[in-house]
Amino acid sequence: MNSNQAGSNRKKVIHDQINDLRKKLSEIESEERRLFAMQLVGCCFKYRNSYAGDDCEEEGWWLYKKVVGMSEDGYILCHNFEVDCYGVVSIEINKTMLTGQKFIGHNYTKISETEYKEAWNNLLVHISEISDGL
Repeated sequence: MNSNQAGSNRKKVIHDQINDLRKKLSEIESEERRLFAMQLVGCCFKYRNSYAGDDCEEEGWWLYKKVVGMSEDGYILCHNFEVDCYGVVSIEINKTMLTGQKFIGHNYTKISETEYKEAWNNLLVHISEISDGL
């Protein structure tokens, strides 16, 4: 075996070890996400949203989220809705978020399900008023 082949074999062995370690690390991280996400299922949040540098940045509007589930690897699923400062309605069902950690320390405010449902009902009224005008 020449030195090129020996080096290539060592490289493959190390590469395989790295891949195995990455897989183990990924499994650990998935379990951590899953355990954290489990605590958030059923929780509701609101976030003061805005378009950076826009006229309505100062006031903003509320983006509402309800954690409705999670994937096998711990990514959370949310129902989201908002009406921006221009009246644009956005509704996302089962939107995947990379991690529940985003809710901690990122200006999300935990709210009651009652407040969430009240905001949803207000959105339905808003949509009804829009459709009446069509």
